[in-house]
Amino acid sequence: MPTTGHLCIAICLLVSSPAAATPLHSLVRKWSIKNGIDGLTRDERLDRVARLNSEALAEIEGEAPTGASTYLRFLLEREKINDAVVQGVVRRVGREDAEAALRLALDSRRRFEFTHFGVGASGDLLTLILVRRMARVTARAKGGRLRVCVRLRAGSRVQRPRILVTRPSGATFERAIRGRRGCTAVHARRKGRYQVEVMVEGRFGPEVAALFPAYVGVAPPRMPVHRLYPDRDCDRGHVEIKLMHLLNKSRSGTGLRALSPSSALASVARQHSQDMLLSGFFGHTSPTRGGLSRRLESSGLSYHHAAENLAVATRPEKAHESLMGSPGHRQTILDPRGTHVGVGVATDPSSGLLFITQIVAQMR
Repeated sequence: MPTTGHLCIAICLLVSSPAAATPLHSLVRKWSIKNGIDGLTRDERLDRVARLNSEALAEIEGEAPTGASTYLRFLLEREKINDAVVQGVVRRVGREDAEAALRLALDSRRRFEFTHFGVGASGDLLTLILVRRMARVTARAKGGRLRVCVRLRAGSRVQRPRILVTRPSGATFERAIRGRRGCTAVHARRKGRYQVEVMVEGRFGPEVAALFPAYVGVAPPRMPVHRLYPDRDCDRGHVEIKLMHLLNKSRSGTGLRALSPSSALASVARQHSQDMLLSGFFGHTSPTRGGLSRRLESSGLSYHHAAENLAVATRPEKAHESLMGSPGHRQTILDPRGTHVGVGVATDPSSGLLFITQIVAQMR
């Protein structure tokens, strides 16, 4: 009973109450030392992105617009920051409240094992960016080929890198890298946007180390495109239904049949999302319930093939956009063998983050 899995963390922005912000790099370092997090390193590029983001949002009164996360994503891409595990936190805080607000933001994200950070302020806006950097990845187009190179970060516990690329046509290329570093070339005769992803094996199963666009024969965008989403829906059932609707809409757009909702798969997915939230981990392999195969078999489900996507986001639209933007996750959503889908969501009450598990299966 083969299974595969992919996980993704979407860029999230959280906004709280009004007042003033200051750079707090030393506080972040002290927090990391106190919590036993080795090597949380300041990144000057992340500082620059955080400052530019704060400057842009400082011009807007009240809370940041729902399209603000798209702007932050644009800034990260422009600075060629291609790490997949990235979270941005934006807060309007007074000078006297800044330290407490920053500690709270850091505490709620401790589970993701971040390695780098950046802080930038403007007016009463403070932006904190946290990154888990597992690999150094570069992409260069030349002579009808896109050359992608990956080097796993020294000291990281991830291994077995795989490079996946979605071409402008929608087709996906995949190749494994032997060892901890290597390169591969992808045919890139067609001009356009190529989506590059690096998958690795981590402590909790497969995860995304890098995810970014590469532009071949065309210029990258000079300005961001904002997608404004409706107010957040925190009702778990509504979010799960929305995610299934978005998944089947993407399948129908490529000529694939819609997947039938499975309450049994949804129950397995919901349990895993809740397990990640309560047990403080993010990955496909639960310390108590095991991987996807074990979880499905424990539920008495019979299937030919199953695959799992994971995401953390503030909205179902943002989660689906991130999943479809990842070649590995996209393969799972558009798997022609799939017959049924189960989606399970758990909401973190302290941060509002949605922990999402999506299981696509070919049932017997």
